[in-house]
Amino acid sequence: MDRADFDALYELVWPRAASPEEVRKAKWTWFRQNLAAAPDSGVIAQLSNGPCGMLAAVQAYELQQLFFPEASANISCPLGTSTYYAAAVASACSVDSDADFEDPFEASALAAAPSASVPCLRTETFESEAALAEAVGASAAALTEPGSPAVVCLLMSLLLTRGVEATAKEARLDPMLATLVYRDGCSEQALLNLCLTGRAVNDVAAQHWVDWTGSPLIGFLTDADGVHAADCFQFPTLPIFVLNSGGHYTTANSWRLDPPVFAFFHLNGLRPLHADGKATRESTFRLALFGEFAPSGRAGGKPPKGVPSPAGQQADNKARKIKRILQHRVAPGGSKEGGPFEFLVVCEANGSMEGTGADVPPYWPARWYCRDCTLKGEWGAYNAAEALECVLCSKPARECGWAHWLSESQLPKGMLKDWRRSHAPAALKVLRTRWPRADAEWEGPPPALFG
Repeated sequence: MDRADFDALYELVWPRAASPEEVRKAKWTWFRQNLAAAPDSGVIAQLSNGPCGMLAAVQAYELQQLFFPEASANISCPLGTSTYYAAAVASACSVDSDADFEDPFEASALAAAPSASVPCLRTETFESEAALAEAVGASAAALTEPGSPAVVCLLMSLLLTRGVEATAKEARLDPMLATLVYRDGCSEQALLNLCLTGRAVNDVAAQHWVDWTGSPLIGFLTDADGVHAADCFQFPTLPIFVLNSGGHYTTANSWRLDPPVFAFFHLNGLRPLHADGKATRESTFRLALFGEFAPSGRAGGKPPKGVPSPAGQQADNKARKIKRILQHRVAPGGSKEGGPFEFLVVCEANGSMEGTGADVPPYWPARWYCRDCTLKGEWGAYNAAEALECVLCSKPARECGWAHWLSESQLPKGMLKDWRRSHAPAALKVLRTRWPRADAEWEGPPPALFG
């Protein structure tokens, strides 16, 4: 590669406003990331924090090939491995029919070493997307072996195909400060947008996409504050999405469109904190687009035998006159991620659970909230386990009352629904930016989203 072109590419990608040690660490994060799947699943194993956006895009294209192969019928490859999808992502630039690409396609075949300071990036030119896919497929072993800079090769392919100057202009990067890879190894949104749409626009808000007439195969959803993804990301050609929450990118897909109950696989490349040390995590959940599931699992279904009728149960729940939820904890046999939960609630003095004549709460000796003081807004009315009277109002517990621990089934429907929405797993919160009334049923613990 020409030295001037190499320098321009280098300056666009790697952090400049950083110490040499930070630059070295950022490069190390990217150059060691290959496209090999984890041994316990078919999900690409993310080795360290940073390239999650690029990996989520590659994983999304792999899911596309698995469930909707006809969408890329014009691209041929002899291999059915994830390495092929590096080529599919690189050729995704063709989604933007109005883009001014460097023609023909150009892809990096050998990336520079992390410590290199001279232009040692070798490039190859291909006449078509199919030729590019075939070339990448032929190098499958090299892209999946330990230490292979597969993601960097993919990154360079994208930038050279789009054009370094065009990418920098679209991303509107500050030439003095910003680069596509940050000093901590994380990447700009522009790289993911380039994978999904062929445009390196560094934003997903509608005002930045009003003049774009393309239709991406893969969608994008985020729960970032103040960010509303443009319609082209919310309504992709296929029901496959890259999700963003808490600075991390992951992938979810659906292959059932009718009835409107989706089955998603949430794929987390980083090792979860509570997943037995596995390198990847996969969770399945059904998504009801327009509200919660009936007890039988289908709309209008009858509850199982032995379960109180919804109307009778709700009448009892409302009679308690619960004012607010103070705390929650995992119920016996439940989990922190999937529940079920128990709730510490305070009720009005004329509720059905008050005035029982008991001297102490049924869970005594344990710390207890004074009902009357808490209803007045006195949050300090949290009494010692052995206390028989409130520390604030000095009344005996049988007079001032106490807060109650209740199960999920004992809460009014509306209160439980509001609590669940505010405490929903991050993956469901992201999906609700597209389907606001959606509810989910999980198989196994809900997935986590974190950086």
